[in-house]
Amino acid sequence: MSRKIWIVILLFAVNMISLSQSDDLFKDSNPASTNVQNAQFPRITSDLRVICRIKAPDAQKVQFDLGKKYDMVKETAGFWQIKNT
Repeated sequence: MSRKIWIVILLFAVNMISLSQSDDLFKDSNPASTNVQNAQFPRITSDLRVICRIKAPDAQKVQFDLGKKYDMVKETAGFWQIKNT
């Protein structure tokens, strides 16, 4: 196969892995009612925890500041996530 076809297959596989990981985020949560224009984040879980997600692929560290700073965890495809406990 040509190199371009292998690249397309690889990109498809990476996208599917990313989607399957994000499915876990959606399983037990709903977008907040205050989200703008159908934004999926922040999300509220059934036990009233909040999930925030930001895309910052070039960042080395991302913090969420709510009077206290919370470190976000780097996920795939440049996304950073925090889930309060």
